[in-house]
Amino acid sequence: MKHRKHMPAIIVGETITALGTLRSLARAGIDAHTVTGQTEIVRRSRWYKPIPGHEDLKPDELTDWLPNLDLQKAVLFPCSDHAVWQASRLAEMTKGRISMSVAATSALETLINKGRFATVLERLDTPRPQTWLLEDGQIPESVPEHVFRNAFLKPIDSQSFVRHFGVKAQRVSSAGEAKRELRRIIDHGYKVLLQEYIPGPADKHFFIDGFIDRHKVVKALFARQRLRMHPVDFGNSSYMVSIPLEEVQGAVDSLLTLLRETDFHGIFSSEFKLDQRDGVFKIIEVNARPWWYVEFASRCGVNVCEMAYADALGEDVDAIRDYRAGASLVYMWHDFKACSNRLSRGDNSVLTCIAQWIRSWRPIFAWGDPWPGVVNSSKYLMSQLARPLRWLRRKR
Repeated sequence: MKHRKHMPAIIVGETITALGTLRSLARAGIDAHTVTGQTEIVRRSRWYKPIPGHEDLKPDELTDWLPNLDLQKAVLFPCSDHAVWQASRLAEMTKGRISMSVAATSALETLINKGRFATVLERLDTPRPQTWLLEDGQIPESVPEHVFRNAFLKPIDSQSFVRHFGVKAQRVSSAGEAKRELRRIIDHGYKVLLQEYIPGPADKHFFIDGFIDRHKVVKALFARQRLRMHPVDFGNSSYMVSIPLEEVQGAVDSLLTLLRETDFHGIFSSEFKLDQRDGVFKIIEVNARPWWYVEFASRCGVNVCEMAYADALGEDVDAIRDYRAGASLVYMWHDFKACSNRLSRGDNSVLTCIAQWIRSWRPIFAWGDPWPGVVNSSKYLMSQLARPLRWLRRKR
């Protein structure tokens, strides 16, 4: 893909998402500044650098500093739900200085706000888990009792909920428990909906990522399958593999219908679960931004960050039709726990896990950019070594 690379990018985000976005841009020859937290691993990257003269900017204060940023021109990459929504609202105000390949605010609100998302899925009759909106703060009496045996309370605003409660959702097992948890969540100022939990192991989760340009043309699709996750419920993928699109065609069709209906463009990542009860791919969510494992897609030949950069500059974006299928990625420390759980049940062997770890890419460690992985591993090992020391102190 040939395009101008003289204009810098600005990455606004944290965790693996910011690191993966930075690496994806850097490997395409695109210079980037990163606005992130003080302790984030992306700061250890060989390509990390702050905006000159603005080293203390905070990613969650985008609306405060972006309109007044004294940088001539740049391409913006918001890497969280809140940041992409704020960027969209600022797009017209910063036009001419800050370019971005981000959907309209109305489209983002439909995908980010889980209540609106559920409503549009119902209108389109998209295959999905059974969902009940709790707009009045009450659980409808019409919800069948059997639903509560496999149900959870899902936040309307995921990012804020995770920061406050430390979990993605709240699992419940009865109507009484659902009502108690709902009241607790509401008392903390959060809104949720009730959704059935589709049964099935981690490898029934599938993801379709990609990019749609400003003309609303699909330029890339990339499919991957989760093979292990941690924690077991509402966790993140710890081991995954890229797969051909043909294996998830039903999910692709549902997703593209949804994105056309919402008039979406930009980078996206969607999650589906294959419901073993009826054999149908059911949509869980759509992230309208770079995601945790965006670098994995780049390594497989689908660099959506480079595509978004070209699109933001008003250039034509070449479509990507093929990518490397069968590649794997492992988030080592999370997968160690996932493998331990499976070993205790006799579902895996130690040698199998080790062989998978050896041949897989990693989201933090990279040979061409090793320090994020080295520092992250050191911190993890130190925290594990500190646990028995804390136990000994308590025993004294």
